[in-house]
Amino acid sequence: MEKKSCPCCKVAGILTVIGALNCAVIGLVHVNYIEKIFSLVHLAKVMSVLIGVAALVVLASYFMTACPACKK
Repeated sequence: MEKKSCPCCKVAGILTVIGALNCAVIGLVHVNYIEKIFSLVHLAKVMSVLIGVAALVVLASYFMTACPACKK
């Protein structure tokens, strides 16, 4: 993720890092912090879907010559 990237790329990068860190914590201590934080209104599933979509955007930006959102 570059410093001069579009807002969509920045949000996708941040969500991907949050998801990766959550996966690491799940693997180490078996605690899902996204589920603990967003469990009130069933936002954990929505957050997980957003993290998955963000990961796909980041993955697409690695294999494509252009960002899917900003076409850079």
